[in-house]
Amino acid sequence: MLIGSGFRSIARVLRESGDTMGDDVHVMWGLAKDLCLSGFRTGCVYSKNPKLHRALDVLGVPMDVCALTQWTLCQMLTDDAWVSHFLTENAKRLNEMYTLVSHTLTHLRIPHTQPHAGMFIWTDMREFLPPVRGGEGGVCACVCM
Repeated sequence: MLIGSGFRSIARVLRESGDTMGDDVHVMWGLAKDLCLSGFRTGCVYSKNPKLHRALDVLGVPMDVCALTQWTLCQMLTDDAWVSHFLTENAKRLNEMYTLVSHTLTHLRIPHTQPHAGMFIWTDMREFLPPVRGGEGGVCACVCM
């Protein structure tokens, strides 16, 4: 969902400014939010840092993606028409839902933030919580009970 100025990755900002990522910038991307595939538990890390590459290599074996998942993702992600349609339709639906939720929260006078990129709306629900005594322990007991 792109509301306001939208999302721009740090990799793109650096590339457009003629700078490089160096060893200190790492881009992580997962399929959960962009493609609604949280159950696939798949993503990637892009980094120019050789130390990070070596550290991630050690984790590679227990984090292998099964062949069926790889094949399915390959079929999906290489279909440019499908990806384009999905991203367009998904953005449209997310914007419709954001508008509905935002108007409802405004109507109910619940303070909330407007996302600039993403699908999260932070709300301030403190007015609906009972008064709490006893610091953090009291809050936990109140919310968790």
